Amino acid sequence: MGNNTEVIFENIEQRILKEIKNAHYAIFVSVAWFTNKKLFNALLEKAKNNCYISIIIQLDEINSQSEIDYSQIQIGRSECFKISKDAELLHDKFCVIDFQKVITGSYNWTYKASYNSENILILNDPSVATQYISRFEQQKAKFNDCYVQRRANTQIKSSAIIDQPIST
Repeated sequence: MGNNTEVIFENIEQRILKEIKNAHYAIFVSVAWFTNKKLFNALLEKAKNNCYISIIIQLDEINSQSEIDYSQIQIGRSECFKISKDAELLHDKFCVIDFQKVITGSYNWTYKASYNSENILILNDPSVATQYISRFEQQKAKFNDCYVQRRANTQIKSSAIIDQPIST
């Protein structure tokens, strides 16, 4: 692994919070289960400060019973996509920050994950980030027609975001 990769086994939640806090333009999150309110609130703060936030989660009992109101993230251009449990299981676990940094690994963004043996990799590599954003867009497109619950009047294309970074 090069100097652009970091492996983390401890204090994962705190490290993800740090990376979110340091974001400037955009954060893409694709995780099956997202019940960690600290992580959500950090994303919500970024959305309130004009950072584009886009989240894909599984629409199932775990997320439905969460205390998180995912619709709160719908500030400006930010939004949350919920993939129906009737579709195939969403099992990606990644986050892309500012089109250059990828956080991925076994860690689901849940409170329970803090008590499990988990890991993440942080890769600071724009070419890898581009591949993950492509995966994110493929997931949105794949489930968009039938299975994604989202705000009806919003059409966001990542190319528009890349061409016009959001200032902080």
